[in-house]
Amino acid sequence: ILQGPLPAGVACYNDDVAMALLFAARTRGLDVPTEVALIGMDHTPLSRVTLPPLTTIEYDLHAAALHGTAGLLRSLGAGVPTPTLAPAELSLVEGETA
Repeated sequence: ILQGPLPAGVACYNDDVAMALLFAARTRGLDVPTEVALIGMDHTPLSRVTLPPLTTIEYDLHAAALHGTAGLLRSLGAGVPTPTLAPAELSLVEGETA
């Protein structure tokens, strides 16, 4: 799972990856979060029932999609107006893995 020195911290692409790494770390006898700290992204329902509870980041997927799509279209010269919504806000959901 990890080849470098411990302790280590891993920021995961999403909660699914974080949960897989949590399982792998615990299977190898590593203490989470003392030896390996993990944080996920997207606050999925399943992330709420891990042991220990997963630390994750929650965000407004709808707002993120609107801004990402508009920015992509603008970069392609599609003349899309700038959305009036604020950028997607991120919020930390404190668990016990980081």
